[in-house]
Amino acid sequence: MVRILLLSVLCIVLASGQPLLKLPTIRLPKAPEVRNFPGQCSADDQKSTKVCLDSYFALYGINSTQTLPEYFSYWRIINSLTENYGINAFDFYCDFEATLESCMGVRMTSPCMNPAAFATMYGINQTESIDYATSFQVEMYSCQNLALTKKYYNCMMDVEADHFKGLLECSITMNNEINEGMEYCATISNYVMCAENYYVGFCDEGIRG
Repeated sequence: MVRILLLSVLCIVLASGQPLLKLPTIRLPKAPEVRNFPGQCSADDQKSTKVCLDSYFALYGINSTQTLPEYFSYWRIINSLTENYGINAFDFYCDFEATLESCMGVRMTSPCMNPAAFATMYGINQTESIDYATSFQVEMYSCQNLALTKKYYNCMMDVEADHFKGLLECSITMNNEINEGMEYCATISNYVMCAENYYVGFCDEGIRG
C-alpha cells in the first residue's frame, strides 16, 4: 500500500510541475500510472460517462457541466474530508466512489476513463486530464482495500509528522538525481525504497501490501 501512495504522489507532482523539495502531504492516494484500457468508447458511451462523472463531482460541490477546476483544487476538496473527519472520511469517499461505479458499470474500466477522454469531455489540458484520469484508478484501489487503507492511515500520518526530516532527505536526494539527469524511473525507485524504510520501520511490514 505504501508503495502505491509514494509512487502516486511522485507521479502527480512530476506531471504537474510542482516543486520537489517539499515533501507532499497528500492524504488520499492517487494512481501511479495511466492505464490504457482496451476496447472502444463510443460517442454514446462517452456521453453517459460524463453524466455519471458530473453527478459524482456534484457530490463534492463541483459543477462540472462545462469543465473541471484545476486538479489541485479538486484534490484540496477531497483532502478537506480527511482534515475534518480523519479516518472516517474514507466512508464518505468510498460511498461516493461506489455511486460512481454503479452508474458507470463496465465503462469504469474502459477508454471512456482515459486521459484523452477527460480532455474531450471537459476541454482540459493534457496534464490536468492525466491527473484526473489516474486519480480514479487508486480511488478504486483504496475502496476495494478499505480495511487496509484505514488500518494504516493513522500510522502513515504519524510517519509524516515524526520522520519529516528523513522523508525530506529522500525527496531532496531524488530532486538532485533528477537535476543530474538520472532516468525518472530510477530516481523514483530510489526514493520509494528510501521512504518505504521509514514507513515500514514505524508501522510494520504489512504496510508494503
